[in-house]
Amino acid sequence: MLCKRGSCRIVKKGKTASINFTGESPSLAQKAAHAAAAGGRIVRAVVSGEPVLAPPEVREARLAICRACPGGFWREEGNAGFGECRHPQCGCTKLKQGLLTEHCPAGHWPATTA
Repeated sequence: MLCKRGSCRIVKKGKTASINFTGESPSLAQKAAHAAAAGGRIVRAVVSGEPVLAPPEVREARLAICRACPGGFWREEGNAGFGECRHPQCGCTKLKQGLLTEHCPAGHWPATTA
């Protein structure tokens, strides 16, 4: 996905589609669905004995990437001070950046292992 302020282009298997980004965060229902999916990934990691919490250097690197987002989706003051990604497929906070099971839906940082 290639993003600039105001729009995104999704390139998938040689096909391109555009999303006009209005600056609106995902809806509360979408955020709840994303959080529930993240919860499932966390449970799977715990059951498998995999680490869940990212070390400080990973959290800081992810936050720096979000703050420099080329799409301008990151809002530091969003979500009651936890920060907010306004990407149409995200809505994350600094909490997500601290979880190894999670990734940036725009492809700026992957889920990782410790």
